[in-house]
Amino acid sequence: MTTPRDRRFCEDEIIVLSYLAKYNCKKLSFNSNEGVYRRLKEIFGRKTKSSKAKRENILREYTINGVPKESSSVGTSGTGKNVSTLRETEKSRWSYYITAWSPEEWRDKALSILAREIETESSPETNYIEGKTIERLHRVKERNKKLITDAKEKWSSDANGDIRCAACNFSFLETYGELGKDFIEAHHSVPLSELDGNTSNNIKDLVPLCANCHRMIHRSKGTVTELRDILSGNSSTNTDL
Repeated sequence: MTTPRDRRFCEDEIIVLSYLAKYNCKKLSFNSNEGVYRRLKEIFGRKTKSSKAKRENILREYTINGVPKESSSVGTSGTGKNVSTLRETEKSRWSYYITAWSPEEWRDKALSILAREIETESSPETNYIEGKTIERLHRVKERNKKLITDAKEKWSSDANGDIRCAACNFSFLETYGELGKDFIEAHHSVPLSELDGNTSNNIKDLVPLCANCHRMIHRSKGTVTELRDILSGNSSTNTDL
């Protein structure tokens, strides 16, 4: 990890910041450059006072067409001593990314860096901050809510409210009483990620699963039949997922 005293950006920081400079924060699922800066500070531990000015300077180093200028600039007047002239090694990396990677590949690398887990030493007495409100933009495959509702209604009607998991036969009604009546999750036999956006599905393309089995199927990327084999102990599948 780069320490707060090291003013030279590491490779991962340059990947993110140069992408931000050439494109924009929205493409990185952030609503502002400040959000990207805060996230980088969390990951790499740089002091905001010095690093923010330098990050802003990276944005200024691009022309309107997103091509690096030939000489570094210390930024606009009034930025003061906190703005650092960019090193030639950093500038050369931008040029490399522009020519070596497609925009999609560059974006994927930047997003992967920003999504990195922050490793810290912990103990049973460690306190963790949660509950912060954040805004993120995501692109997801759309589900047809009516299909899910109709499927659950049919399954409930066929089983008198006692819908059972198609993999492990778990019954929410049997376990939780009235609280569990009609409760189940709907699993797409063909994952949504593999659909092209114009696929027509019906209830027969869905399978009722309990929450545990649903998560395990997505984790293993297997089928309901394969999960049944694992549960029955008859599977030769590697279960060390």
